[in-house]
Amino acid sequence: MNNLPKLFLLLSMFSITGCVATANLIKHPASAKTNSKYAPESEKRANGIGVVNYLNEGIKSIRDARREDAYKKAYESCNGKYEIIDERSTYTDPMYITSQSSYSTNTYTTYSVKSEYRYIYFKCT
Repeated sequence: MNNLPKLFLLLSMFSITGCVATANLIKHPASAKTNSKYAPESEKRANGIGVVNYLNEGIKSIRDARREDAYKKAYESCNGKYEIIDERSTYTDPMYITSQSSYSTNTYTTYSVKSEYRYIYFKCT
């Protein structure tokens, strides 16, 4: 029974820290792809497409909160009126983690971890 308060505190801290992760406005619909003076004119003009992304991992309530934040960023970028024109998932390159699984036999275990990000492409209406 003595460990129950510590477990509750640990789980509470985990759920609170998970909520601070938000969506990112990757590209505003009114911004150009590049401002390079050497780029073609087609990339120096805005194409009207905005992009937001969010980490699509964790418990459902956290994923839903991140998605809601993505909607909010698109909404604010378009003064309230926008439509989603595409949505895709991408995965980060794997990160490899090695840990010693047995000290007596000097055995190591390696596993990979990658994250899923959801990208929402939108345009103002």
